[in-house]
Amino acid sequence: MFLARHTAPHGVCLSCSSLFGRTTLNTAFAKVGQANVPLCKGGPVTRFALVLLATAVVTVFALLVAAAAGTLARFEGAAYPAVLKRAAIAFAAVLTLAAATTDALAQLLT
Repeated sequence: MFLARHTAPHGVCLSCSSLFGRTTLNTAFAKVGQANVPLCKGGPVTRFALVLLATAVVTVFALLVAAAAGTLARFEGAAYPAVLKRAAIAFAAVLTLAAATTDALAQLLT
């Protein structure tokens, strides 16, 4: 996986330098002012937090789209079962699009 690789060429990683034993945290903070400080691609905790945050953002966006679709359907005079059906279809469409985008990006980045 692309994010699982640690690519700090000089052993300087601000978030996990103490884990690799190549440098100390004080050395990492001393090199912050330099332009060549590499960024860590993240460990398992960072990846989990990123996945959790992305999932939350996509879910909230899907709920907003579903609410908008339901509101527009209600403005058209649709009955409540039809409103729920349209909102559910919009929610599923957003989640499907997000899954397809994630799959395409994962194939490009690995």
